[in-house]
Amino acid sequence: MIESGQELFLSKTVALELEWVLRGYYGFAVESVLQVFEQLLNHPYLSVEDRPDLEQALAGSRSGLDFADALHHASCRDCEVIASFDDRGFARRIRELNLQPSVVVPQCQEGWRLC
Repeated sequence: MIESGQELFLSKTVALELEWVLRGYYGFAVESVLQVFEQLLNHPYLSVEDRPDLEQALAGSRSGLDFADALHHASCRDCEVIASFDDRGFARRIRELNLQPSVVVPQCQEGWRLC
């Protein structure tokens, strides 16, 4: 399809699934997956949904973020703060990298069913 010359579209959800399949199912190293995305982004007939988000997610992944977390963070770049219950992964890594927007972990209160 890529070599056909026809216009193609890559949505963010398909990009998320593609990363998972390449890394999780086929076992490609993160750097190899990022190279695949760079080649796709440079393809003249491929349009990408929210291209700046995907480009920022790739940079975040290179910095050590999980790709899905990096894409979530990039998609919220116009927010002041992001709330997440993932303190051990997402929130902690964003703090370590000092990225904006910051990620806060809501404190559970008595009576909350999420705790």
